[in-house]
Formats: sequence, structure tokens, C-alpha cells
Amino acid sequence: MKTLVFIGSPRKNGVSGVLLNRLGLKGYWVYELNIRPCIACDYCQHKPLCFIEDDMIRLYKEITDADIIGIITPIYFMGLPSPLKSIVDRLQVFYNNPLSSKKYGFVFMIGEQINKSFKEYYRKMWYYIFKNIGIQIFDFFLLGNIKTFSDIDIYNDNIVLVKNRLESLYENI
Repeated sequence: MKTLVFIGSPRKNGVSGVLLNRLGLKGYWVYELNIRPCIACDYCQHKPLCFIEDDMIRLYKEITDADIIGIITPIYFMGLPSPLKSIVDRLQVFYNNPLSSKKYGFVFMIGEQINKSFKEYYRKMWYYIFKNIGIQIFDFFLLGNIKTFSDIDIYNDNIVLVKNRLESLYENI
């Protein structure tokens, strides 16, 4: 069972890193990847790949091969950090060539504000992003009011739920 996690924070010792460690996972820190933004050239409408040669080329294969895809990211100005947004935009390859395999996904979006009014928007955004990469079942958590590491404890039930689901999936290999 292959798990692929993207961490949208530039801070390895920040809240996203603590959450990653509590889940017992490793992942790609998107600020360390060389991924150029999509230029909407429509190349991927005609071929099942992108012509831009950067780290995304290798990630396409990893996304295709993964059984579980996770996202742990801070919220920047009501959206995604720009390196993570570049990855999402480059998933256009899978919009034009959807993956059919059944995968599981999870998302933890972390913010200093609770932002309950945006929760459905974020959940729906991830639904459409994940749909194209073969994820039909996913857990989405909006972790608001996070200002210190100990604030994560408020959401421990969500962390345990994802850990248990991952363990269950690993056991059923």
C-alpha cells in the first residue's frame, strides 16, 4: 500500500510538521520541489502528460501508483500556498486523463481562524481535485484556531480517525 503525502507549509518544525509526525507519515514538502505553474497550454488534452519538465513529471507516476494521497497544508489568504496550488493546477493532466483506480485521500487544512463559512467550499474543492486522481473516498478536516502546537490537541479525534483508517487500509493489503 503506497501512501503519498504533500505538505504545503514551508516550516518543517511548524504545525504541519507536528501533524505529519502525529500521523506517523513522511511526505513531500512542496516548498522543496521544483514545480512550475501550469500555463494552460492544453498540451495534456492531446497527450496524457505535461510538457513542462520538472519534479511534477516524477510525481505524476507517484500519484498514479499511490493508494492513499494526503494533504496537510496551512491556509494562506483563504487558499493554498502557491507551491501546492501549482501542483493542483498541474493535475490538469488527470482532468483530461482521469485515473480510475479507487484511492483513499485525506486533507488537513490548518488556519489561525476557524473559517467555518469556508468549510464547504474547501471540502468541495478537494472533492473535485481528488475525483480526477482516482480518489472517491476522503476525509476532510478544517483545523481552525491553531496558533500553537498544543492547539492541535483539540483535533486529536480527527487525527486518530485518519490513523485508524490508514492502519485498516494497510491491514487489508
